[in-house]
Amino acid sequence: MLRYCSAATLVGSSTLTRWSSTSRPSTAGVGSKSAENEPAWAASPLRAIGAPYVPTRTLLGSDIPRANGSFREATSPFDGSPVLLIPAIAPDVTVLAVQRADADGNAQLWGPWGVSQEAGLAAKRVIVLAEEIVAREVIASDPNRTIVPALKVAAVVEAPGACHPSPLQGRYGRDHEFFHEYHQATRTAEGFASWIAEWVTGLPDRKAYLRKLGPRWSALAASGVPASPVQF
Repeated sequence: MLRYCSAATLVGSSTLTRWSSTSRPSTAGVGSKSAENEPAWAASPLRAIGAPYVPTRTLLGSDIPRANGSFREATSPFDGSPVLLIPAIAPDVTVLAVQRADADGNAQLWGPWGVSQEAGLAAKRVIVLAEEIVAREVIASDPNRTIVPALKVAAVVEAPGACHPSPLQGRYGRDHEFFHEYHQATRTAEGFASWIAEWVTGLPDRKAYLRKLGPRWSALAASGVPASPVQF
Protein backbone atom coordinates (compact mmCIF):
# COMPACT_ATOMS: atom_id res chain seq x y z
CA MET A 1 0.00 0.00 0.00
CA LEU A 2 0.99 3.66 -0.28
CA ARG A 3 0.77 5.82 2.77
CA TYR A 4 0.51 9.54 3.41
CA CYS A 5 3.74 11.43 3.01
CA SER A 6 5.75 13.44 5.46
CA ALA A 7 7.66 10.99 7.62
CA ALA A 8 9.36 7.65 7.49
CA THR A 9 11.36 5.81 10.12
CA LEU A 10 14.23 3.37 10.04
CA VAL A 11 14.55 1.04 13.00
CA GLY A 12 16.90 -1.83 13.60
CA SER A 13 20.53 -2.86 13.47
CA SER A 14 23.35 -1.21 11.57
CA THR A 15 21.79 -2.60 8.41
CA LEU A 16 18.51 -0.78 9.17
CA THR A 17 16.45 -3.86 8.47
CA ARG A 18 13.05 -2.57 9.55
CA TRP A 19 11.50 0.18 7.42
CA SER A 20 8.19 1.85 8.18
CA SER A 21 7.40 4.39 5.50
CA THR A 22 4.71 6.97 5.00
CA SER A 23 6.00 8.27 1.74
CA ARG A 24 6.88 5.18 -0.27
CA PRO A 25 5.08 2.04 -1.40
CA SER A 26 5.42 -0.86 1.02
CA THR A 27 5.25 -4.58 0.37
CA ALA A 28 2.12 -5.06 2.47
CA GLY A 29 -0.02 -7.70 0.87
CA VAL A 30 2.97 -9.24 -0.97
CA GLY A 31 4.17 -11.73 1.61
CA SER A 32 5.08 -9.15 4.25
CA LYS A 33 4.21 -9.03 7.95
CA SER A 34 3.80 -5.30 8.30
CA ALA A 35 0.51 -5.73 10.16
CA GLU A 36 2.43 -7.25 13.07
CA ASN A 37 4.35 -4.01 13.61
CA GLU A 38 1.67 -1.54 12.59
CA PRO A 39 0.20 -0.90 16.09
CA ALA A 40 3.66 -0.04 17.37
CA TRP A 41 3.84 2.95 15.01
CA ALA A 42 1.32 4.69 17.25
CA ALA A 43 3.88 4.42 20.06
CA SER A 44 6.48 6.62 18.35
CA PRO A 45 5.18 9.81 20.06
CA LEU A 46 5.94 8.13 23.41
CA ARG A 47 9.68 8.11 22.71
CA ALA A 48 9.48 11.81 21.87
CA ILE A 49 8.36 12.56 25.43
CA GLY A 50 10.53 9.90 27.06
CA ALA A 51 7.76 7.43 27.94
CA PRO A 52 8.83 3.75 27.71
CA TYR A 53 5.43 2.31 26.75
CA VAL A 54 1.68 2.93 26.43
CA PRO A 55 -0.96 0.73 28.13
CA THR A 56 -3.99 -0.20 26.03
CA ARG A 57 -6.92 -2.59 26.00
CA THR A 58 -7.79 -2.30 22.32
CA LEU A 59 -5.55 -5.17 21.16
CA LEU A 60 -6.50 -7.66 23.87
CA GLY A 61 -8.20 -10.71 22.39
CA SER A 62 -6.70 -10.17 18.93
CA ASP A 63 -3.94 -12.10 17.15
CA ILE A 64 -1.60 -9.09 17.08
CA PRO A 65 -0.01 -9.62 20.54
CA ARG A 66 0.85 -13.21 19.59
CA ALA A 67 2.39 -12.09 16.29
CA ASN A 68 4.40 -9.26 17.84
CA GLY A 69 6.76 -10.47 20.55
CA SER A 70 7.51 -6.98 21.86
CA PHE A 71 4.09 -6.46 23.48
CA ARG A 72 3.61 -7.42 27.15
CA GLU A 73 0.45 -8.24 29.06
CA ALA A 74 0.16 -6.59 32.47
CA THR A 75 -2.33 -5.64 35.16
CA SER A 76 -3.58 -2.10 35.70
CA PRO A 77 -2.41 -0.80 39.09
CA PHE A 78 -5.63 1.21 39.37
CA ASP A 79 -8.41 -1.33 38.86
CA GLY A 80 -6.64 -4.68 38.40
CA SER A 81 -7.89 -5.13 34.83
CA PRO A 82 -5.68 -6.65 32.11
CA VAL A 83 -3.83 -4.25 29.81
CA LEU A 84 -1.33 -4.60 27.01
CA LEU A 85 1.91 -2.63 27.12
CA ILE A 86 3.17 -1.38 23.74
CA PRO A 87 6.81 -0.22 23.80
CA ALA A 88 7.80 3.16 22.44
CA ILE A 89 9.62 3.17 19.12
CA ALA A 90 13.14 4.62 19.02
CA PRO A 91 13.93 5.00 15.30
CA ASP A 92 17.55 5.06 14.20
CA VAL A 93 16.54 7.49 11.46
CA THR A 94 13.42 9.47 10.63
CA VAL A 95 13.09 10.93 7.14
CA LEU A 96 10.94 14.06 6.97
CA ALA A 97 9.66 15.53 3.71
CA VAL A 98 8.93 19.24 4.08
CA GLN A 99 8.25 22.35 2.02
CA ARG A 100 11.42 24.15 3.04
CA ALA A 101 14.48 24.04 5.27
CA ASP A 102 17.63 26.06 5.77
CA ALA A 103 21.15 24.70 5.30
CA ASP A 104 21.42 23.99 9.05
CA GLY A 105 18.43 21.63 8.97
CA ASN A 106 15.72 23.76 10.55
CA ALA A 107 12.75 22.32 8.65
CA GLN A 108 9.30 23.77 8.15
CA LEU A 109 6.14 21.87 7.24
CA TRP A 110 2.60 23.11 6.84
CA GLY A 111 -0.53 21.11 6.19
CA PRO A 112 -1.33 17.87 8.06
CA TRP A 113 1.61 16.91 10.30
CA GLY A 114 0.30 13.54 11.45
CA VAL A 115 2.99 12.19 13.80
CA SER A 116 5.85 13.67 11.77
CA GLN A 117 7.14 15.87 14.57
CA GLU A 118 6.94 13.10 17.14
CA ALA A 119 8.75 10.72 14.78
CA GLY A 120 11.50 13.29 14.30
CA LEU A 121 11.92 13.98 17.99
CA ALA A 122 11.89 10.26 18.85
CA ALA A 123 14.65 9.40 16.37
CA LYS A 124 18.37 9.32 17.02
CA ARG A 125 18.86 11.41 13.88
CA VAL A 126 16.77 12.99 11.12
CA ILE A 127 17.20 13.34 7.38
CA VAL A 128 15.27 16.24 5.88
CA LEU A 129 13.99 16.13 2.28
CA ALA A 130 13.11 19.71 1.38
CA GLU A 131 11.35 21.06 -1.67
CA GLU A 132 13.71 24.01 -1.41
CA ILE A 133 16.62 25.20 0.71
CA VAL A 134 16.05 28.75 1.92
CA ALA A 135 18.01 31.35 3.88
CA ARG A 136 18.07 31.15 7.66
CA GLU A 137 16.21 34.46 7.76
CA VAL A 138 13.23 32.89 6.00
CA ILE A 139 12.92 30.16 8.64
CA ALA A 140 13.41 32.66 11.46
CA SER A 141 10.66 34.89 10.07
CA ASP A 142 7.99 32.23 10.73
CA PRO A 143 9.31 29.99 13.54
CA ASN A 144 5.97 28.36 14.38
CA ARG A 145 6.16 26.28 11.20
CA THR A 146 9.44 24.62 12.23
CA ILE A 147 8.75 20.91 12.72
CA VAL A 148 12.27 19.83 13.67
CA PRO A 149 15.27 21.85 14.92
CA ALA A 150 18.70 21.70 13.29
CA LEU A 151 20.29 19.93 16.27
CA LYS A 152 18.32 16.76 15.41
CA VAL A 153 19.22 16.79 11.73
CA ALA A 154 22.05 14.72 10.24
CA ALA A 155 21.50 15.73 6.61
CA VAL A 156 19.46 18.11 4.48
CA VAL A 157 18.59 17.11 0.92
CA GLU A 158 17.02 19.37 -1.69
CA ALA A 159 14.51 16.91 -3.15
CA PRO A 160 11.62 18.38 -5.16
CA GLY A 161 8.74 15.95 -5.42
CA ALA A 162 9.91 13.81 -2.50
CA CYS A 163 6.32 13.05 -1.45
CA HIS A 164 5.05 11.92 -4.84
CA PRO A 165 2.64 10.23 -5.41
CA SER A 166 1.28 11.67 -2.16
CA PRO A 167 0.59 15.41 -1.96
CA LEU A 168 2.54 18.20 -0.31
CA GLN A 169 0.32 21.11 0.62
CA GLY A 170 0.82 24.19 -1.52
CA ARG A 171 3.32 22.44 -3.83
CA TYR A 172 1.61 19.56 -5.62
CA GLY A 173 -1.49 17.40 -5.40
CA ARG A 174 -2.06 13.68 -5.02
CA ASP A 175 -1.35 11.55 -8.09
CA HIS A 176 -4.44 9.37 -7.96
CA GLU A 177 -3.65 7.48 -11.16
CA PHE A 178 -0.18 6.56 -9.91
CA PHE A 179 -1.74 4.94 -6.86
CA HIS A 180 -4.16 2.98 -9.04
CA GLU A 181 -1.35 1.87 -11.36
CA TYR A 182 0.76 0.75 -8.41
CA HIS A 183 -2.08 -1.27 -6.92
CA GLN A 184 -2.77 -2.99 -10.22
CA ALA A 185 0.90 -3.73 -10.92
CA THR A 186 1.79 -5.13 -7.49
CA ARG A 187 -0.89 -7.76 -6.92
CA THR A 188 1.77 -10.45 -7.09
CA ALA A 189 5.35 -10.71 -5.83
CA GLU A 190 6.56 -10.78 -9.42
CA GLY A 191 4.55 -7.70 -10.27
CA PHE A 192 5.92 -5.87 -7.26
CA ALA A 193 9.50 -6.75 -8.21
CA SER A 194 8.88 -5.48 -11.74
CA TRP A 195 7.38 -2.24 -10.43
CA ILE A 196 10.32 -1.66 -8.09
CA ALA A 197 12.76 -2.21 -10.95
CA GLU A 198 10.92 0.29 -13.13
CA TRP A 199 10.29 3.05 -10.61
CA VAL A 200 12.93 2.67 -7.88
CA THR A 201 16.08 0.64 -8.50
CA GLY A 202 16.06 1.26 -12.25
CA LEU A 203 16.31 5.04 -11.91
CA PRO A 204 19.64 6.72 -11.09
CA ASP A 205 18.29 9.71 -9.14
CA ARG A 206 15.31 11.87 -8.28
CA LYS A 207 15.61 13.97 -11.42
CA ALA A 208 15.30 10.84 -13.53
CA TYR A 209 12.19 9.87 -11.56
CA LEU A 210 10.54 13.22 -12.25
CA ARG A 211 11.54 13.06 -15.92
CA LYS A 212 9.94 9.62 -16.17
CA LEU A 213 6.71 11.05 -14.79
CA GLY A 214 6.71 13.54 -17.66
CA PRO A 215 3.71 15.88 -18.09
CA ARG A 216 1.80 14.21 -15.27
CA TRP A 217 4.28 15.73 -12.79
CA SER A 218 3.83 19.33 -13.98
CA ALA A 219 0.05 18.79 -14.05
CA LEU A 220 0.12 18.14 -10.28
CA ALA A 221 1.66 21.51 -9.45
CA ALA A 222 -0.26 23.56 -6.89
CA SER A 223 0.29 27.28 -6.41
CA GLY A 224 -1.21 27.27 -2.91
CA VAL A 225 -3.29 29.90 -1.19
CA PRO A 226 -1.49 32.74 0.65
CA ALA A 227 -2.09 32.83 4.40
CA SER A 228 -2.89 36.01 6.26
CA PRO A 229 0.19 37.83 7.62
CA VAL A 230 1.20 37.11 11.21
CA GLN A 231 2.97 39.61 13.43
CA PHE A 232 5.63 38.15 15.74
